[in-house]
This record gives sequence, structure tokens and C-alpha cells, in this order.
Amino acid sequence: MHTSRFVNSQVMDAGSVPHVLGEGDLAAEDGLAMQHARSQFGTPVDIPWLQARHDGYPLCLTMSEYWKARRAGVNQVPHDDVALWTSAMTFGLLEAATRMQIPETLLLARGRQDSEIVLSGSRVLRLLVRWYLRLCRSSPAAYPPDVEDTHSQHGRDIAQLLERALRSLDDECGPDSFLKHANFEHDERRDFICAVALTVVPICAIAEKLWSAVPEVKSVAARLREDRTRPFFAVVISACKARMQREGWCPYAVASRFSGILMDLTLMSYFVSLKPSPDRRLGGHTECTHGACVQYTITDATTYVPRHVNPSCKCDYVKPPIREVELLLSEGLVPAVVFDGRDLHVVCAADNSYVSISHVWADGMGSTTEDGLPKCVVTRIAGLVRPLLPGSGAFWMDSLCVPGRKDLRKRAIRLMAETYRNAAKVLVIDEGIRRECSVGASWVDNLLRIAISGWMRRVWTLQEGLLARELWFEFVGGAVDVEEQTGAKRKLKAPSRSELISPRKPWMPSVQFPVPPHDLPFYVVPLLYLRVNKATRDIAFHEVLDQLYARMTSKIEDELLAVATLLPPHINMDALLAIAGPDFAQWRMRALFLQLREVPRGFPMSPSMPRLPMEGFRWAPRTLLRATRMSSRYGTGTCTEEGLLAEYFVARLEPPLNVQAEQNSFETEIDPRSLPGLFGLTVNVEHCMALESIASIDTLVFLGEDLTSHTSVRCAAARAGARSGSDAKEDPRRLGFVGTCLLRYAPRRVNRTGVSVPVLGELKKSWVLLR
Repeated sequence: MHTSRFVNSQVMDAGSVPHVLGEGDLAAEDGLAMQHARSQFGTPVDIPWLQARHDGYPLCLTMSEYWKARRAGVNQVPHDDVALWTSAMTFGLLEAATRMQIPETLLLARGRQDSEIVLSGSRVLRLLVRWYLRLCRSSPAAYPPDVEDTHSQHGRDIAQLLERALRSLDDECGPDSFLKHANFEHDERRDFICAVALTVVPICAIAEKLWSAVPEVKSVAARLREDRTRPFFAVVISACKARMQREGWCPYAVASRFSGILMDLTLMSYFVSLKPSPDRRLGGHTECTHGACVQYTITDATTYVPRHVNPSCKCDYVKPPIREVELLLSEGLVPAVVFDGRDLHVVCAADNSYVSISHVWADGMGSTTEDGLPKCVVTRIAGLVRPLLPGSGAFWMDSLCVPGRKDLRKRAIRLMAETYRNAAKVLVIDEGIRRECSVGASWVDNLLRIAISGWMRRVWTLQEGLLARELWFEFVGGAVDVEEQTGAKRKLKAPSRSELISPRKPWMPSVQFPVPPHDLPFYVVPLLYLRVNKATRDIAFHEVLDQLYARMTSKIEDELLAVATLLPPHINMDALLAIAGPDFAQWRMRALFLQLREVPRGFPMSPSMPRLPMEGFRWAPRTLLRATRMSSRYGTGTCTEEGLLAEYFVARLEPPLNVQAEQNSFETEIDPRSLPGLFGLTVNVEHCMALESIASIDTLVFLGEDLTSHTSVRCAAARAGARSGSDAKEDPRRLGFVGTCLLRYAPRRVNRTGVSVPVLGELKKSWVLLR
């Protein structure tokens, strides 16, 4: 076992008698600093305490010292190793980082059951917040005379501690695991590693705040934030998803929105601590899966019935005069409505200021002009609109202004972009947002709630939000302009270093609670982030892809129609929509890529993406709703009738890997030959059509030439064609797409099986025609 996991850490010299912490060294549980620290630094969770021996030893300033002091002369069983590892990764790391002794009683607490003792995540964060505030506010006398050098050295020492801790988390995910040797079950190991990792995360976040000018700290923080290929990261993601589902979150929302929008463990740990919004629909999300949300998918419009504001309400329906709506639409004009408390009156939107209502039908407000809506619903909507437009009160809503008659419905849909673009304001009404978001709550909370809302998951709402002049959301208490309230409409510029620090303490950061606008995580709501940053420029196709990721539509034919106004102007939408017949949606997608011509060259490497089952297009996504953000980050290639022409890095596999027709995925090892160790290779062919025609994989295709700086690298598996080509653009290498791959570099791994493994040849930059 890896009992030397912490050995060889650099020993630090504190230069003073350590302070022993007590209750007075914990921040107030319900204080403002703790409220905002949970989102800025992370939210640790409770860890089962396995009775390790922590108290009774001198302060250890490295994790290796901590481990050796408690391991010396003791013949421990595997369970004891787990206990000591847990103690070293928590108490040991905290003591070495803060350079203060922490008694067990300060962090241990009763669990959910009286007999259970846990290391309290809340108390860990309270300790760290008080330590952070003390360092921010302390005088230079808290350090020896050469203050800045000593402070910087402390930061470098903490960076080394964190590197060691993160490597240990990675090791614990491998075969030589303390938890595995102690016979912990898979789910227990997953949850345990996650809990320990979420204790390390806030230390890293605080270190980055305190030592932002120390390169070693910036480096370890950046890798923790950006390298999502680390083994422990995948374990934490899995554990957080499982935890959220146990709490009642929609499995699809967790699988698609949660890990898709959150880029760092700090916010992820905070997100997990939030409770889902109570769902009025019968059964909640119990029938939802990782692949689809049943509650937000309307499969049979004929049985759909709008909901009243209160379930007990039995009020009559109100509807606008259908002839007046039809007349305006027939003239190419947008109808709007005004409610006088009893009847709906139709007005021409072009002659009035109006509010466009953006909602999802699954929230119970869907209908047509002919059928109308319950009077209680219309009254509530009109009540939201009047304060936004006191002199008008006019609003447009599809449920009242779009008839069910097919020809008129098509006219209304054609006018949809104009409808939202010309509205004075767009008001989002979403069941979850209106119940959980408020101006008095943390704006981080509000942004996370918006990010995972049903409104953010639908295709049609994308253009409705992006085209809005002003985008308002219904919160608890009324409509709110989120961009105005958060300061997003003003330039989001982080303060300069001179604005953050005091001349007396050149290394001290400022304490910023609550979170300032430039630090708010707008990126978790991609639509808001794009609105804040796009100004007046056109939206690029790769930005449309980012916005569409993990959205849903009940009708696959709506996908292109719903984003028509966001596509490049040279796209002939009429020609695309004219394509009919069997599999028309797939043929439309093929035609779209040919019209675009320049498409992301990362498409072939994007995982879990259904592909087109067509010759020359097996690399291409069958839908834009599953094209991951990775697709758009690496430039473009040229889509032709023969395939995707782009410049890649390619390497041959000798001998080729055989693929069986019934295999969805498989794992193997390959020898890089020019590097020590081995690569682990996972090949996924699940979404590749016509697999029966694939016999082998003899080539791996990469976006870049660096295969070792990250824990793993995405690539594409391919087979060489009959004519290899000369690697030039005029005569590219012809390859048949097989599937996506994940390549993991293990520099210390050796082949002990005695079975030869394929050799990865030299990486060569080549023009490729991928078919």
C-alpha cells in the first residue's frame, strides 16, 4: 500500500510556539461572512470520523510529519489506515496550512444519529473563514520583520501542501486505495473521497485569495479549477450528482446542467448544499432519467390542460377575440393583449409598448388563442406587467396570441424573433425561479437557481432571452431586472491591484463580503453571460452551440426553427425547412453543416454525442443540443460532401485494435514508446452508426500535440482509408471516423500482464479528411 504517500514534503519552520485554537476562533455560523464564504470558498460536508488518533501530538508542519508521527511503531489494520489518511487530509492539512494546533473537540460533532461522530464541514469552514479574516486584517507584526518574504513563503508552503493533498486524492481513486483495501463499498468510497476533497477545496480557494501574487499558489488553484480530467474530480462529480438526486433534484437537470455549467469544485460544493424547489406536479421528478426530464417534456399536446394559480380554483377561461388576432397576423403584424380585469382586448404590438412573456408550457400556462387561459392566470400575469409598463399594460404571450390554426401558427412563429426583439421588456415566468429567487437572497444562490431552472433547459427560450432589450425574471415579490440589480449592465471590470490593497500592507487582499458584481459567477447562466459580454456584436455559431448544450425540445423538428434567427445570416432557413420525408431532421442537420461550411473541428472528439448515420458525416452531431462546449474551443474545419477537412495531429496504432460489432465501449492500454509508462485508452463507439462495417482502429486523431500535461486527453478513433494521402491540404489523409476516445497517461504504470499492447506511433501534424 502507498503508506509513503505523504513522504518527502518540505518541512516548514513556523518560528514560533503554535497557537491552540478554541471556540472563539470559529466564525459565527449565521454571520454574513459565512453566508458568502460558502459560495466563494466552497461548502465542506460532514465526514464520518473513524476514531483516528489526532490529539496528543506536537504540531506537524508537513503532512509527512503528521503521518509518520502517528504511524510510528503501530501495526495498523486497513481500517486504521483509512482513519489516519482521513485525519491527515483534514486535521493534518488544516494545522499545517494555518500553523496552529486544532483539537479534535473543535471540529468533531454529533452526526444525524446520536451514536455517529462526524468531522463537521460547517465547523471546518467557520475555522477557515476566521483564519482568512484574521490574515486579511492582521498587522505586519503578525509576521517576522521581512513581512512580504515570509508571507510569500507561507503561500509557497501551502501550495506544496495542496499539491500533495490533491495527488493523494488522485491516488485514492486508483487500485492501491486505503478505502479499497479496507473493503469499503464502491458508493461508500465515492462519497468518502468526495467529502475529503470538499474539505481541501476551500483551503485552495482561500490560499488563492490570500496569495494571488504567488505563482505556485496560482498554479495549483488554476489546475484544480481547470483540469477536470483528474481522477478524483470525476469521483466528486459522481458523488455530488448522487447526493443531489437523493435530495430530489431532477436526474436530467443534475446530469446535464449541473456538471455542464459548473467549472470548479467551489461552486459545485455550494450547489450541492441547495435544496430543490418543491414541485407542484404529481410525482415530482421520480420518473425522470439522466437522458430526459419527463416533467418538462410534453409528449401529448391533446391531453394538456393549463393549471390554475391555486389547485382549488375553478374560474372560467378568458381569451382574446380570435378574429382580431387573425387579422393582424394575416397582415404580418404582431398582436398583443391588454386585460381590463374582465376581458382581453387585442392591440397591434407595433403601435404600443408591450412586454413579451417567456415561459415553458410544463409550468402550466400553455394554450392557444382559441382556448385561452384561466382568468386567475391572466390576472396574475397582467399584475406583473402593469408595474413594468404603467402607461400600457400590453403584453404578448404565445398562449393568447398564437392561434392553433396551422397556417396562422406558422405566421406567428415566423414573427417570433421580431416579437421578442421589439418588446420593451421580456419577462421570464418560471415556477422554480419565482418560488426560490429573491432580491434579499444571495445573488450566487439566485444565479444557480436560474441556471438549473426549467426555463434554461428549453430550446425556444434561448432566442427569447438573447433577443430581449431588457430581460426581467419573476422573483418572490415581483419582477426583477437581474442584470441591473447585479450591476451586470455596467462594465464588469475587476478592481485593479491598487484598488484592492493598502500601501501599508502590500501583500494583503481586501475582504469582500458580499460578493462584488465582478466576482459573481455569471458563467453558470450562459445566456446571461453572453448578454453581459456580447454588447452589440453578432452571436457566433460556436456561441450558439454553447447556449444550446443540454437544452431540450418536445419536437425535434423545432430545433432549427427555434434558433433560426441566431444562425449566421447566410444560412438559407427556407431551404432547410423544405427538407421532408423519412429522417428529415437528420438530413436538415447535414444540410445545415454544408451551408455553414466552417464547423468546429472539435466535433469528432466530443463525447456522448449522437452522430449522423451518413457516409462522410459519421463525425457530425445528429443534434446541436448535445454538442459539448469542447466542440467549439479549437477552431474550425471545412465541411464538404466527402467529409470534414481539418488539420489535426495523428498517430498510428500498431497493431490495430479490433472492434466487435456488439461493443459500445472498451478499454485497453497502449505503449507510447517514446515516453515512460503507458496510456490507458477508453474507446466509445456507442453513438457511431453502422458499426458492423468497422473492423479495426489504426489511427488516433488529436486536437493538439501535448498528450501528457493533463491527466487525460480527448481524441477520435479512426481507420485509414484505402488511399492514405500525403498529409497536405490538397491531398489530405483520408480516415473513417469510428468513435471518441479518452487517453489517460500513467507515467509510472508498467505492463505486468506479459501480453503485448499496441504501440502509439509518432504524432504528426496532418491535414485530414474525416469521413
